[in-house]
Amino acid sequence: MEKYNKKLNDDFLLKTNLLDITDYKSLELAEAFVFSLRAAQIEQGTYKFQFINSYADELFYQLNNEPAWTTINQTASRLAYYKSELNMLHPFREGNGRTIRIFVQAYAQSKGVNWNFTNVDKETYLNAMIQSVTNTELLEKLFFYTIEFI
Repeated sequence: MEKYNKKLNDDFLLKTNLLDITDYKSLELAEAFVFSLRAAQIEQGTYKFQFINSYADELFYQLNNEPAWTTINQTASRLAYYKSELNMLHPFREGNGRTIRIFVQAYAQSKGVNWNFTNVDKETYLNAMIQSVTNTELLEKLFFYTIEFI
């Protein structure tokens, strides 16, 4: 977990964890323990993620039926929504960030929008993604300043 910026994550994780853990080291240990349990259950075939299939179906149905975007505000809002939801669909902290970013960029291009994320400040981006779990406002602002119609 060292690659995560602790000053951005600590307060959020400690305030919102379901175990009422109040220190980061204990939360890190709990996350590792729970991950190990789930990984073993998945390998043994005794656990399946309950909502991944149905939610993925619903989310990709929405993506496939998304109407054309007509304003930058609408575009930023919809891209923030989809980026956040795709991120939430992925059940672990590690993994899909780059893939989702590339997918969202390609999806935006298919809608006639260029998303230039190469100049986005890493800390601003990470903070927007962390906040997007409960509020996409920062992510919408990030998109607003980095997209253009093509």
